[in-house]
Amino acid sequence: PKAGGSKPTGTWTDEGGYSSLSGSDSASSRPPNLLFSSPSSGSSVMSLRWSPNGNHVAVASDDSYITVYNLSSAPSSTVGFSSSSSSNLENWSKKHVLRGHSLDCVDLAWSPTASHLVTCSLDSKAPICVWDLTSSSSSLVVSPCKVLGVDSHPGGCKGVCFDPCGLYFCTSGDSPNLSIWSTRTWSLERTMSECFSEKTDLTMFRRISWSPDGTGLGVSNCNV
Repeated sequence: PKAGGSKPTGTWTDEGGYSSLSGSDSASSRPPNLLFSSPSSGSSVMSLRWSPNGNHVAVASDDSYITVYNLSSAPSSTVGFSSSSSSNLENWSKKHVLRGHSLDCVDLAWSPTASHLVTCSLDSKAPICVWDLTSSSSSLVVSPCKVLGVDSHPGGCKGVCFDPCGLYFCTSGDSPNLSIWSTRTWSLERTMSECFSEKTDLTMFRRISWSPDGTGLGVSNCNV
């Protein structure tokens, strides 16, 4: 994927497999193949996430929208790329456009079952949006089923991730705390502030990562 104004989104493959990334075989000299390049939308890509099943890609942009692409079996299309046109090897069609934020959407996370998507934004009126993609399967434009975090993240939200079981998700913003949310009730379960000072440095992103066994959280911009 490319981030920046008027840049397309692309997907690549490395036919040599993981071993070629380390240069352990002759395939390491082959460049990756461009599978798909989306037409330029004029906005900057802030975050991109594959769905757990690999059938969808969600792209968050600074125009406040999130676009969900679906891998289609239809013939690939030809799009403009660089100064010439090239045929896509795969066809990723636009499945949903998610509209609920009014400012830059800076991060997103899929639930483990890919039934829901949670996005976060610099928008203080809608810092966190929850999207139910199972009930919106036929709709192009989708509205959020929940808007959260107005009190927890008054300056906007900048990072989100799910726990491995999908029972909770965690969010982080400029406020010196982490918020843990339940996916059963979509309500705030716990606020954690132990690792933060009263005022943390302002950053564009606050990425979070939940450990695979669910026992730990990796958090940026905290004090140790």
